[in-house]
This record gives sequence, structure tokens and C-alpha cells, in this order.
Amino acid sequence: VLNMACVLFGLTPEESVAGVTRHAARALGLADRGELRMGARCDLALWDIDSPAELCYWLGASRCAGVVLAGEPFASAPG
Repeated sequence: VLNMACVLFGLTPEESVAGVTRHAARALGLADRGELRMGARCDLALWDIDSPAELCYWLGASRCAGVVLAGEPFASAPG
């Protein structure tokens, strides 16, 4: 999805990441997540990348280094 947003619709990597995090959470009515801020639920993925642009071009491979759900490390993080 990130790749399509950048390649087909001309969004920057930062805009496409916002679209699948903050804006997606708002569209689903989940005001307590989608961004890092005090009071927000801590659901996040940790990525083994050097820049947001890498999320948009690594097709078919997971660069996910870990997952946090509700503030706790997820035991079965992708590897």
C-alpha cells in the first residue's frame, strides 16, 4: 500500500506512512492510536530501516524488527 501511494499517487514516504497510521486510525474512529503522544495506546512496529522511504520499496520482505501491542512487547514478533 505504501508503494502504491508513492508510485501511483505521488505521495512522499512520510505522507504515505501517515496515511496508514494516523489517518487510518481516525477513519476507523480510533482516536487513541495512530500516533506517538501522551495518552495514546502504544501499538507500534519497530523497523530495521534507515529512512521511511525504505518502507515503501521493500516489497515481499519484512523489515519488521519487533512489535509492541498495548505497550507490551509482542512475544511472536516477526523475524
